[in-house]
Amino acid sequence: MQHNRRGLGAGLITLIMTIPGCWPAPLAWSPDGKWLAYVTIDRTPTGILTTDWLYDSPGADTPEPRREMERLGEPTEYRIWTTRGDNSGSVQIDASPLPLTSPCWNPRGTALAFGKVARLPSGAVEFQIVVQDAPDRRRILVRQPLDELKSEWQKLPTMAPAWSGDGRYLAVPHLQPNGLAIVRADTGQVVKTLDDAYLPSWSPDGSRLAFVRGGETEGLYCLDAGFGSPRLLTEVGPIGQAPSWSRDGQHILTIRGLAQPGDVLKPRLKATLVRVHADSGQFELVRNLENNRFGADPILSEVSAALDRDGENLFFTASNGGLSTIMLWVHTRTNSVRNQFPALHLSIPVGALSIQPTGEQLALRLGTGTGTGPIALMDPQTTKLTPIIPDLASRLEWIRMLVALSRHTIALNSAEIQTKTGVPARPTSLPIPGETPTNSELSNRLRTIGTLGGPICEREGDLTLDAQSRRILLEAKLYFAYLRGDYESSLTLLEEVEPHAQTRNHRLKLLGLRAQIELAKGDLDSATPAIEYLQSIVKPRVFRYETTPSGPVLTPEERESLDWPKALATRLVIARETTAEEDKTDHTNFDAPQPGLGLDPPPVFPDSPIRPFPRRFESRPQ
Repeated sequence: MQHNRRGLGAGLITLIMTIPGCWPAPLAWSPDGKWLAYVTIDRTPTGILTTDWLYDSPGADTPEPRREMERLGEPTEYRIWTTRGDNSGSVQIDASPLPLTSPCWNPRGTALAFGKVARLPSGAVEFQIVVQDAPDRRRILVRQPLDELKSEWQKLPTMAPAWSGDGRYLAVPHLQPNGLAIVRADTGQVVKTLDDAYLPSWSPDGSRLAFVRGGETEGLYCLDAGFGSPRLLTEVGPIGQAPSWSRDGQHILTIRGLAQPGDVLKPRLKATLVRVHADSGQFELVRNLENNRFGADPILSEVSAALDRDGENLFFTASNGGLSTIMLWVHTRTNSVRNQFPALHLSIPVGALSIQPTGEQLALRLGTGTGTGPIALMDPQTTKLTPIIPDLASRLEWIRMLVALSRHTIALNSAEIQTKTGVPARPTSLPIPGETPTNSELSNRLRTIGTLGGPICEREGDLTLDAQSRRILLEAKLYFAYLRGDYESSLTLLEEVEPHAQTRNHRLKLLGLRAQIELAKGDLDSATPAIEYLQSIVKPRVFRYETTPSGPVLTPEERESLDWPKALATRLVIARETTAEEDKTDHTNFDAPQPGLGLDPPPVFPDSPIRPFPRRFESRPQ
């Protein structure tokens, strides 16, 4: 195990290919692997968490998790963070209402460089290249005046400067016109500009710069020492992150995408990892990144790969149009799969793959169609996933993704429990006991989501949150506790959620949730009064009599269905029958104290197990 870790730490490169517009924002490890730098975006609330998602039962029309995550609000603030490699703390480097690029480290890991759009006190707008030498010390290296703000600059987080290996130069984005500028890292003097260029990468000695230039077909170019005219090495097709150099500076590794004839809107891409000679432009195949799990002739929308410089260990992820996602660890010499990482969900792509220089962890983004999706660390040996959550916006984004995943998982099973009206028969979005078979793939996935989501909701300083965020976190704690089977905590959290129920219907659904928690615990005596009460208040279906040219017609009145009490009652009957069958078998252990024999007091049940709900309800309809 330790041998593998040392081998991975020999020196690593990261490459990504995606369809333009969906590039994930890169993640940058410091050279010593102690810090991870990245950009996040805080957006206006949108999507599932702005609705009464806890009371909305997922059905057949529930969107896939990826579609839910792509419902983005307007950016309100861009932030640059550094997080310790052991995820023990984060430091905010910058925050701005205007776009920021992703950051990069200098060769010694003592400074960060990034770009930002800034509005001056005079009202003018400029693009700045900032060098952050310490959390409280920075200098503006380059100032480029801009004519006006443009919406296309919201994609700046997917770009990043590149610091040369000798520390002398920075290759930075240039906005008017679009391209790259090469500047001195000490003075900010512009040495050369490259139009329509992006994704810069320096050779280890800093003497040459590889980059991608747009056009009818993207090409990989090399700029030699002296900064003369760049040379075209090879066509590469759409790629989403800078290529990387081999340790000897003689080869460039990149993902080469060959556009296949077919649908223009969904180009067919053949993804291959290739090694390009920096002088001749000749290339050799390292690995075909397409996988037979996608079937014949797949449409790959995202591919992310990381390879050690010895070329022995390859990590890559691929997604075919959001329909399926794989993540593999491949030993390139034998072309054998060393490990297949479990996807959080097949429709959630993984991107921005970056390996810690020590080789111990992978950093990645989930849901890369958004560009700045949730960030996590993964141990390649154990496949353990650890979310990175530097602020409230990141917490809510993780919660939104996990809630969307679980709702979609529950909806997959809805067909088995829907009523005649087509409404899933459950009081809330949480599945009732027995809805998913124990130890089935669906129930195991829900349990995994609950286990992962619980710690995300825990954080000091929640008392300072706004009311909406506090409510979302409280409901999410209850939601994840129930999914992972922690029913005692669920009842405790339910008591905290109850005061936030503003409508009679919400209070009824929370009472139904209390009953199903008791059912899940096996406490049938506590569940029975609540279920009987809910059944007693179900109104008969009302029809409206109308006369039409075709004759009299009875039309059902539009009203919310309360069919879920019937489902709870059915589950109660099944549970009692199961208990009765078990009681027929004599499991008596005469060596243990027995109730009713004077050794233990008999159980005492509360007079009103559904307190305090009845006092909140309206009077029972006549």
